[in-house]
Amino acid sequence: KVTEGDKHVVYVYEKNPETPTPEVKKGSVDVKYVTTDGKVLEDVTKVKDNAPVGEAYTTEEKSFDGYHFVGMDKTSDSANGKVTEGDKHVVYVYEKNPETPTPEVKKGSVDVKYVTTDSKVLEDVTKVKDNVPVGESYTTEEKSFDGYHFVGMDKTSDSANGKVTEGDKHIVYVYEKDPEVPTTPVEKKGSVYVKYVDENGNELPGGEKTTVVKDGKVGSYYFTTEKDFDGYTFSHMAEGSSDPTGKVVEGDQQVVYVYEKDETPEVKKGSVDVKYVTTDGKVLEDVTKVKDNVPVGETYTTEEKSFDGYHFVGMDKTSDSANGKVTEGDRHIVYVYEKDPEVPTTPVEKKGSVYVKYVDENGNELPGGEKTTVVKDGNVGSYYFTTEKDFDGYTFSHMAEGSSNPTGKVVEGDQQVVYVYTKNNTPQPEPNKPEVPTTPETPAVPQEEKTTTDTPVKTSTSKVNAEKVTVNKATVLPQTGDKKENNSSVMGLVSLGLAGLLGLGIKRKEEKDNH
Repeated sequence: KVTEGDKHVVYVYEKNPETPTPEVKKGSVDVKYVTTDGKVLEDVTKVKDNAPVGEAYTTEEKSFDGYHFVGMDKTSDSANGKVTEGDKHVVYVYEKNPETPTPEVKKGSVDVKYVTTDSKVLEDVTKVKDNVPVGESYTTEEKSFDGYHFVGMDKTSDSANGKVTEGDKHIVYVYEKDPEVPTTPVEKKGSVYVKYVDENGNELPGGEKTTVVKDGKVGSYYFTTEKDFDGYTFSHMAEGSSDPTGKVVEGDQQVVYVYEKDETPEVKKGSVDVKYVTTDGKVLEDVTKVKDNVPVGETYTTEEKSFDGYHFVGMDKTSDSANGKVTEGDRHIVYVYEKDPEVPTTPVEKKGSVYVKYVDENGNELPGGEKTTVVKDGNVGSYYFTTEKDFDGYTFSHMAEGSSNPTGKVVEGDQQVVYVYTKNNTPQPEPNKPEVPTTPETPAVPQEEKTTTDTPVKTSTSKVNAEKVTVNKATVLPQTGDKKENNSSVMGLVSLGLAGLLGLGIKRKEEKDNH
C-alpha cells in the first residue's frame, strides 16, 4: 500500500549465459548398380546429400537388359533406412543372364472397387495392376466416403494387399450407410497405425509405421494385412498390439507385426574325378576333374576312351558309377584296360562298332539320349561298356527288343544298345515275372585257374571267363521278348565273371612280376 513519501521498487535481471547452438549432424547416401564381374551398370547416384541424420531414404532394384539381380554387395549398406552421420553406400549386384530361350512371363491384373451393402457403387472399378508379371506386389487402401463407413471386404474379394497371380484379381471394399444421429454431440474419433518389425523391435525396410485410419469414427472398421519381406517370415503379433482387423476406438491404436529372420540352409557339395588305368597298374590317362566342388544332385557323365594297344575290360572294383549325380564328398571313377594280344599282322583284322541310344516307349529318342558312338571300328572281341542315364520325368524300364547287351564284346559289324524309359506318373501294367530258380547253378571254375602262376591269363582263365560273360550277357538287364532267364541270378554271374577276370589278371601279373 502507498505510504506517505516515495517508494522505489527495483527489479534486478541477469544476462543469460550464451549456450552453443547444437550442431545438426548430417549424412549422405548414394547408390550404384554393378555386375558380379565388376562392370558398372549405372554409376553412383546421390539419394541423400548432406541431409539431417534420421531422415528416411529408399532405393530400388532396377532392371537391366541381359542381367538379373542376385543380391546386395557384401559391403553395401541397407537398401532402405535412415540417414546416419557420414556416408552410406548402397550397392546392388547383378549377374549376366544365361543364354537360354526367354521363358514366357506369366502375367496378371488387379482391380479394386468400392460398394455399399445394398450394392450401390461408391467408386467404380479401378486398375491397380494391368497385365504385369506374376509375383509383383500390389496394395489397395480403405477410402472414406461421406455418409458411409467401412464394414469389411466382400466375401468374393481377393486379398487387399499381396502379389499378382496369373489371371485377374478383384478386390471389393464394402461400406454401410452411417446411422442418422443427432449432430449436436461431439463425435468421438480415433486413429490406427501399423508397422512391421523384427524380433528386436526394429522396423523392417518398407515396414515403417504408417497410418491406417486418421481420426476415424469410433466403431468404424479398420483393416491391415501381413506383408512380404525378403529374408524374413511372419512370426506373431507384438505384445500389446491391436488386432490386425477391428473397430476404431477413441484415441490411438497401433498394430505391430513381428517377423523372424530366415535361416540360410547350408549347400552340400561334392567332386567327381576320372582316370584310365591298365590291369597291371599303368596309368593311361591321369586323374581329370569332371565336377569340382559343385552342389549335391548335379548330374555328371564320363566316357570310355580308346588307347592304342589296349582294350576296355570294365570298371575298377573300387570305382564309382560312370554316370550319375554328385554326392557329398569325392567320387572316383576308374576305367580299366587290358593290353591287346599280339596277333599276326598279315590277316585282315575284323572290326566292329557299337552305338547306344535312350528312347521312350514309342521309340523316340529322349533329349540328351540321342544315338552316340560307344566304340568305332573296335577290335572284334574287345569289350564295350554302357550305363543307364538319368532323364527328368522318366524312369528306366527295360532294354529294347533286339538291343545288344549293356556291356559285352565287340562283334564284326554294327551293334546297337537301346535303353527304354517310361514316363513318370503313368501307370504301367506289371510285367510277367519269370520264375526264379531257388538254387542258381554255380558255373564250374576251370582247373586251369587254380594251377601254376606261370600260365598267362589270356590263354586260359581270361578266355574261359570272357566266354561265360558273353553267354550270360543276354539277361544283364530286363529284356522284352521271350527270354525267361532269371535276371538276378544271371546278373550275379556276370558281375562275378567280370570281377574274376579283372582280379585274376591283376593278381597273376603281380605274381609274375614278383618271380
